[in-house]
Amino acid sequence: EAVFEQSWQRLSADEQQALMGLSIFAGGLDRAAAKAVAGATRELLARLIDHSLLTQMRDSAGQMRYQLHEVVRQYALEQLLASATIAHLTAEQYCTYYATFLARQEAALQRSAHARHLIQADLDNIRAAWRWAIEQGKTAALAQGLACLSAFYEFVGFFQEARLMLAEASDAVR
Repeated sequence: EAVFEQSWQRLSADEQQALMGLSIFAGGLDRAAAKAVAGATRELLARLIDHSLLTQMRDSAGQMRYQLHEVVRQYALEQLLASATIAHLTAEQYCTYYATFLARQEAALQRSAHARHLIQADLDNIRAAWRWAIEQGKTAALAQGLACLSAFYEFVGFFQEARLMLAEASDAVR
């Protein structure tokens, strides 16, 4: 913990803010998500990579993705959760981003392997955002992503998961 605290103190305020925002992501993320949720510009992401706090790689489709090591993520998440207001705002942006992301992919889902790949790559984030929307009663976000998520689950054959996630949402809305 002392090593992480020392590394944390060496970061600028904007690097700390970005790292806290990135800690909400479950799994990897792309640059658009980093910008929308954490306000992380390309330059900020590069600085976090230079500090060895973030890694960059290409996924199987050649898309650039970023990843926080789990221990780094947990430390930064603790920093984020230290402020309930900032944590809630970040979670709200995360949920909004993924609801909008699903809505944008909906039209292309049936005819585009790329859209399916994008959803699959962010499925852990989509699941986390979906659950947060349920917990917070964000019915508009659930409605915005519902058609695409349902179609995706049907397309890939995740019937059990679809049934559970949609039942949770339905129960919460009632």
